[in-house]
Amino acid sequence: MYKHYKIFFVLILVGFVSLGLPAKANASQVYFRIVPNPIPTDNATIVEARIDPQSKYLNAVEGEITIAGSASDNLSVQIEKNNSMLSLWPSEPIYSPVDKTINFIGGMPGGFDKEGLLFQMRLSASVTGSTTITWSGGTAYLNNGKGTKDSITAGSILVNLNKNNLSDYNAADKTNLAGSKNLQQINGDKVTLYDSNDFKNNVTIVVILSIICTALLYGYKRIFKK
Repeated sequence: MYKHYKIFFVLILVGFVSLGLPAKANASQVYFRIVPNPIPTDNATIVEARIDPQSKYLNAVEGEITIAGSASDNLSVQIEKNNSMLSLWPSEPIYSPVDKTINFIGGMPGGFDKEGLLFQMRLSASVTGSTTITWSGGTAYLNNGKGTKDSITAGSILVNLNKNNLSDYNAADKTNLAGSKNLQQINGDKVTLYDSNDFKNNVTIVVILSIICTALLYGYKRIFKK
């Protein structure tokens, strides 16, 4: 009988420890990447804004992108959405040179669950310098007919611009991060981030489960070590 109780205690401990392991954040992810300019004589830098729904079905995305840096005061930004996965634009992405932001609302009837392009930004600078493109905030919406919001995590990218030459193709910035996000993964020029709140919640869970496990061990010793 005691043997069965021992197995029961071990299974409980394993279960609690497993629950306490940090879970991978499953919020939709927005990221930026520099892609080659198909026009050899054009020195504009093309940066894509892309979204990964993390296998969830989304049907709309709204957000704001901020452009800052030494080259931002003399920057021309053109938005191209011909190859976007979104087909409806209640608010088309437009760059404001005064606020240095791009705001947009876009959707896709029927939804999507695969990674894809939101739109492209063509950057041209009249002076040599750098600019940082950052996701300032936004929301994705699930394709469930209820308008359910899905949180978005995002990163930033540093683009070094030259008025005569192409930008640094693989320049990625891991210091200018949006909001309270913490850097977790850099994959080439793709910068993926997870919300720091997820980390705090996981720490709290681990602490609570550690206390429970300690109490169970104490009970185990009192029952079986007499």
